[in-house]
Amino acid sequence: MHTTQYYRGAFRRARLATHRPESATHSCNVNNINGVLSDSYIFGPTRFNEFRLGYNRRTFSVVSLSYGQGWAKQLGIPNVSALTFPVFNLGYGMGSVGRAYQAGEDLSLQDNFTQIIGKHTLKMGYELTRTRYNSAAETQPSGTYNFGGTELPFTPNKHG
Repeated sequence: MHTTQYYRGAFRRARLATHRPESATHSCNVNNINGVLSDSYIFGPTRFNEFRLGYNRRTFSVVSLSYGQGWAKQLGIPNVSALTFPVFNLGYGMGSVGRAYQAGEDLSLQDNFTQIIGKHTLKMGYELTRTRYNSAAETQPSGTYNFGGTELPFTPNKHG
């Protein structure tokens, strides 16, 4: 009979590197933590068991670079929150998000048993996984301003 314990863990903190145009206006932080604890037990030359406990957590947060700079007031829009740049909709949205945070977490438990019988291998086991996810994002605290027109360019509005 023989038993072996094993542990592996990792932690990574990074700034998100992306080539999307909005990446120039956002500060993105990504944190990943994961680890696994494993125990293998050998009952004999034809029977063994493996037990694993795993954990994974990922977080992502974004803050607009214009956050808290009072752009609505600077643009002459009174009585509006100073948190974000206002969204101007001219047929497509122009603006920024405020702050957003996401966190996901997985906890897994796994147990597997293997029995070798002649030329055959019988494996059985189970895995339980618990997943949690939280997300919080500000809507548009400095407002959304829509400007409409005609659906076709160079077509006058007809009121009457």
